[in-house]
Amino acid sequence: MIKNDLLIELGFEEIPSSYLKPGIEMWLYSLTKLLKNNDIRYEKTDYYFTPRRYTLYTKGLEEDTEAKTVEITGPPVSIAKTNQGWTKAAAGFAKSQGKSPDDIYFVKKGKNEVCALKIEKREKGIEDIVRDNLVKTVESIRFPKMMIWESSKFKFARPIRWLLAVKDSSVIEGIGFAGIKSSNFTFGNRAYGNKKITVKSTDDYFNVMEENHIVIDQNRRKNIILDKMKNIEEKNGIIIQKDNDLLDEVNGMIEYPVVLLGQFHNQYTELPERVVTTAMKQHQRYFSTANRENKIAPFFIFLANTDQNGTEIINNNEKVLKSRLEDAYFYYDEDLKIPIEKRIEIQKDILWHHDLGTVYEKALRVSDIAGYLMEILNIKFDKQRLKDIALHLKIDLSTNMIKDGKEFTKLEGYIGSIYAKKLGVDEEIADIIMEHNLPRFAKDKLPATDKGAIFALADRYDTITGFISKYGIPKGSRDPLGIRRVANAIIEITANRGWHYDFMAVISKSADKLGGNYNSDKIYDFSIDRIINYVQNENIRYDIINAIAALKLTDIYDIILRSRILHRYRESSENEFNSLVTGQKRVANILKNIELSNNVNPALFREGQEKTLYNDCLKLHEIIESLLSKRDYTGILNEYFKIRPSIDKFFDDVLVMDKNREIKGNRLALMKFLRNLFLKVADFSQIVIEGEK
Repeated sequence: MIKNDLLIELGFEEIPSSYLKPGIEMWLYSLTKLLKNNDIRYEKTDYYFTPRRYTLYTKGLEEDTEAKTVEITGPPVSIAKTNQGWTKAAAGFAKSQGKSPDDIYFVKKGKNEVCALKIEKREKGIEDIVRDNLVKTVESIRFPKMMIWESSKFKFARPIRWLLAVKDSSVIEGIGFAGIKSSNFTFGNRAYGNKKITVKSTDDYFNVMEENHIVIDQNRRKNIILDKMKNIEEKNGIIIQKDNDLLDEVNGMIEYPVVLLGQFHNQYTELPERVVTTAMKQHQRYFSTANRENKIAPFFIFLANTDQNGTEIINNNEKVLKSRLEDAYFYYDEDLKIPIEKRIEIQKDILWHHDLGTVYEKALRVSDIAGYLMEILNIKFDKQRLKDIALHLKIDLSTNMIKDGKEFTKLEGYIGSIYAKKLGVDEEIADIIMEHNLPRFAKDKLPATDKGAIFALADRYDTITGFISKYGIPKGSRDPLGIRRVANAIIEITANRGWHYDFMAVISKSADKLGGNYNSDKIYDFSIDRIINYVQNENIRYDIINAIAALKLTDIYDIILRSRILHRYRESSENEFNSLVTGQKRVANILKNIELSNNVNPALFREGQEKTLYNDCLKLHEIIESLLSKRDYTGILNEYFKIRPSIDKFFDDVLVMDKNREIKGNRLALMKFLRNLFLKVADFSQIVIEGEK
């Protein structure tokens, strides 16, 4: 068996760093699937990427192109041959394999006898497979944004410029798409002349790339960056703030990692730390540094794609950063000249939203919603204190830093908190200004205090109710106002604090403050959809969630709690859990499309098991009411298991659909009583048992 190595490199104009890894993983999947579908075994496949190239390197491909005799089966004998001879079906089968009907013989396949032919089949070689299918694998790559740049209208993230395809030491020719053809050449680092490089073999590739200032392996590039950062730290007595997201981003922006140290004036360290780090990271992709006391140091780290002209590159980057820090320093200095009382007054002239009033008006609404939340959560509060807090929440919207400093808009809340402390506002209000903006994005930290969480919720309830009442529920993937993100934050905060409250009552209160109209059914369905999405992210099955959602509950954390408990119970005692579900499905099916207005009448019992089940249900009802008040759903499930034998025996001994109309109605009422006891936790009939249709 011959073993080969295969190297494919796709070259293109620089692709955004965030596109690189997802794109090449799609390509790798398509290539390995292609090999598998063609029964080609291999030892391993690795992928590499830089901003200008994707490389797939497959080692130990087993190539077997010898001819083999294989058996091909066709139509059943019953339709292939009659007393008059071969039919068209048999003739067509034979012709499709380049044979005549006389070559057909019969074999047993299952219970039937079918036609068969022996044919000589030569397996395609790796080169043929790649030549015939590589374009399809490239077409399988999808990016957030695609472009067309040449007459064939091939779509990719950026224009494709070359394709290197080599098997061992031979080029795989004859592949053409997007205006390029396969070859054995690639290109070197742009900073070193973009030299055209011939790759003689797969073994030659990595050495040739290194010689031409290309570190093709993204993991090796990252380690080089980290090693060089460590050397800079030791030499200069600083600590580099290694932001992992930023590290991955810059690693995807270079081919030859050169780590450089820049410096800025010490006066800029007087700025709030996140202002300095944001000025570095937002547009420039610089790493900030700290001194041994963990305070910001006047140095920054950045990456270059060349080790040439280092001094000039450092000087240019220092000038760029100085300009940004000067702007920030100006904003900061000017902002602190305005007293906090005036900032609050300015909010009366700042429009929050053209349909939802000013920032000041929003603050007053948020204050009332916060008070309502604290009331229903039994948290003590002072109404005037809540108003004072609410009026401070958005003070940074009037500042130069947030209003004019485009790269600093993401610091909303942080800037307000810093300014509040500088301008003499007490510590609690300053902290709440910061916390009420959390979470800002998925997996961001959440408010750390009750009041911070209350105002984070109140602000978002006002926002979501206002937007939905004016513009409706977002449809499809479109959500320009970020309504889903606001709803997700409400759910996260509520679940994190473990708070039980009626979210629809809060929405109603928020709507009253706005004086707008809203469809309560639609907003409820939208909210439940968001809660379901939250629970599904905990890997809880959809049918568990549906069983709870069917109850139309309005307590966010209660819905989440029930989902978690049912999920755990099912995982730990699946057979027992399924037996409960089976019983409830039976009850639900019996009651389907039946309207019952009568209660259970014990005087109509004719069978002993009717009375037994009824008494058990009465006891269960009393126990459940006690456990529900504590939200002890595990305890309730245990009680359900205790009554299960009584339910099973009832179905064994009693015919529900009795011929006597009165007895039948009473037994159906008993079934409804039983079903309602189970509906205290979930609609178990919605749960799917494995193998069930």
